[in-house]
Amino acid sequence: MDRVWTPDALETFNRQRDEYLADEKGKGPWSSLSAAEQEEIINELKGTLKGPAFEKLKAEAWALEKPPVRKFIAPVAGKLLLPRNLNSTSGHDIVRFNRGDDLSAITYRHYNTPIEISAVNYVQQVASDGSGAILPKRHEYLGPSPHVASYRITKNVCEIEFWEPYLEQAWFGRTYWTVEEEYDEEVRWWFPVERSL
Repeated sequence: MDRVWTPDALETFNRQRDEYLADEKGKGPWSSLSAAEQEEIINELKGTLKGPAFEKLKAEAWALEKPPVRKFIAPVAGKLLLPRNLNSTSGHDIVRFNRGDDLSAITYRHYNTPIEISAVNYVQQVASDGSGAILPKRHEYLGPSPHVASYRITKNVCEIEFWEPYLEQAWFGRTYWTVEEEYDEEVRWWFPVERSL
C-alpha cells in the first residue's frame, strides 16, 4: 500500500506513535530512542498487528440486512461492483457513484431491495415462506448473514470486502481477503493492510 506522508500526516503519525510508546512501552518519544531501541520495538511490533487488525475489521463489519453503522465516503468517482451472490459466481451489478457519496448507503439500498425470484437463477441463502408473498431481498443471496467489512478502490472501481460470520469467510468478488503486515521504510513502522489471497 502506498502511503502519502504529507507534513500533517507525518506529524499526526509521529504524535500517535509517541503516545503508543509512552502508554504501551513506557518509553520516551521515538526521536529520543537509540537505534537499537528503535530496532527492538520494530521487531516486537512485527507479527502483533495482523490478528488484532483482522478481528477489529470483523467486529466493525455491519450486517447488510440492517442500516450501516458508519459512513464510507467515496474519495473519488467511480463504479461500485455489487455481487449478485456469494463469491460473485453469478456476476455483479454496477452502480456509479460520485466523489463524496456514501458507499455504505448505496450498498444498503441496493441489497435491501426485494428481487423477483424468477429473475435469478442462483441459490438463496435465507429460506423464503414458499408462497411467494414475501419477496427475498438481494442480500439473502450473499450468505446467511453477510457483513460489510470495508471497501477496496482500485482505479475508480470499488469492491466490497464482505465478512460472513456463519461461514467464517472473508471475501470480495471471486476471491478472499485477509489482513497482513507491511513495513513502511519512510517512517520505519509496521502497518496492517488488507490483501487478496
